[in-house]
Amino acid sequence: MTNSNGSARFLTEIERSDAMTEPLYSRLFKVIHELFVPEHLAVAEKLTEIAELYYEAGKFAEAEPLYWVSLGIREKVLGLEHREVALTLVNLANLYESQSRWPYAEVFYRQALQIMEKALGPDHPDVALNCHNLASSYLAQEKYEEAELLFRRTLAFWESTLGPEHPQLAARLDRHADLLRKLNRHAEAEKLEERSRRIRDQRSL
Repeated sequence: MTNSNGSARFLTEIERSDAMTEPLYSRLFKVIHELFVPEHLAVAEKLTEIAELYYEAGKFAEAEPLYWVSLGIREKVLGLEHREVALTLVNLANLYESQSRWPYAEVFYRQALQIMEKALGPDHPDVALNCHNLASSYLAQEKYEEAELLFRRTLAFWESTLGPEHPQLAARLDRHADLLRKLNRHAEAEKLEERSRRIRDQRSL
């Protein structure tokens, strides 16, 4: 059972600590373990902040369990299909991607995408971004056909959002073309490369 008085003191402390240093974060994490992790969204938020500090420092082994505890709290409090749950899954996927643990990254990007599609709709920018992330995980595992489907989907989204000649499309077209060449679809790749050159040429005028 959670110590309710200790939990209250802990929550008061974290709510007042907006400019924490890593050592203080580490002390708070010890307090969390002593209190058996109160099921409070403020705890999940602060755990994520601790994890991000470790992640940015390249301390992936320290970040991973914090993301997992944060995920568990959010799933229990908010439900399995909440956007905040999806964002925590993305954090885990990013963590595994940074370690080239691509099968794990794929699983969590895919789960996050499913939640985001339901919560935000298929045409939301966050959905397009997560499609791109999942495609990248497929590409790293040489799952070229799966990656191509998602790259095509994200390209269509950005074309409709930014316009077919927007400068940001050039790099996306080039990457899609590279993938098509891996699939021996050279004629399609050439068309995308030509579009990319045209966009870059217009930008240089």
